[in-house]
Amino acid sequence: MKIVILCLALLAFLPLRAQEDERWKQFADKAEQDAEEYVRGQIEAGRLDTARDSLQIMLIKDTMRIEQAVRYFSEVVKTTAEMRSMNSFQLDEYDKLLNKYYNRLRSKLTVPQREALLKAQREWLKFRDAEGDFIYELIINEYGTMGPVLIGSDCVELLKERVFELFSYLQEITN
Repeated sequence: MKIVILCLALLAFLPLRAQEDERWKQFADKAEQDAEEYVRGQIEAGRLDTARDSLQIMLIKDTMRIEQAVRYFSEVVKTTAEMRSMNSFQLDEYDKLLNKYYNRLRSKLTVPQREALLKAQREWLKFRDAEGDFIYELIINEYGTMGPVLIGSDCVELLKERVFELFSYLQEITN
């Protein structure tokens, strides 16, 4: 539970809220254009097919937009507050993807499957919180001002992994 509180604190008290920071908007816009260009190039090269690979294309666009924006911002990061801002941006964006892929998957399931997914998701949330508590205890006193940055990065990785798990389930039932 400590990790959830810390992650929420990161979101609530950052001096450079990712959503409000004009640089993030510029980086995200540029990253979105990069993702579109990349996908277009893959389609033109015959490596992706819009009909056959629509889910894969969606995931590429969604994740590349986030990761590329972070790469752009990483080039100008100077402070731990800006690093926390990067974590906040990633947490917000991957949380949106978690909900997007959860809801897409849910919409394709039978009632018993939806109930099982809901149970699994609730259990995953408990795991995330417990894992977060462990990460918090492991890191917070060892790394000074970088502790919250490292914890935030681990939070992002947990969330990202779940997004990819949900996507793989969606892909499995769609094929």
